[in-house]
Order: sequence, then structure tokens, then C-alpha cells
Amino acid sequence: MHSILNICVLHAGCCKRDAYEGLGSSGTLEPAREQLSALKAIAKAWKINVETSPYNPDFVARVKEGTKQVKEGKFTTLDPGKSIWENLK
Repeated sequence: MHSILNICVLHAGCCKRDAYEGLGSSGTLEPAREQLSALKAIAKAWKINVETSPYNPDFVARVKEGTKQVKEGKFTTLDPGKSIWENLK
């Protein structure tokens, strides 16, 4: 199993990545399991912000977009007493 390793290097230090978007460089790696701990150790020594996730970045982006749409009220509530086709009318 491979993990996704997102690396974000900020020019002004390391805080919240979203707050500094566009100010640094970032990249995504898919290291083998045995390489992951070595890469994390190097990143920590160099004070590089590292996020790991077992999920595909595209999937994570779709989930975040869906969450945003729900917060904005862009969703349909189904009535369990009706068929799906009746709910979508």
C-alpha cells in the first residue's frame, strides 16, 4: 500500500498551508511504505510541513467540495416515504 505524501514549503515559515497558498512550493509524492518514514524524518529535520494521507488527493478534493456545497445549502433531501423518482420531481 502506498501513502500520499503532500509537502508544502513556505517562504515565510510554517503555519497553516491554506493561509499561505501561493507563497511557497508544494508537491505530492507516492513513496513506498519503507521510504515514507525516511522522507518524514528528512522533512522534519529540514522543518518542512508534511501531511500524509492514505487517500487519493482527487478524492479528498471531491469530499471537501461536497462538504462545502452542503454548508451552502446546495443539496436535496429525500422523503423516505416516496420513491427516489418521486423525490426527484
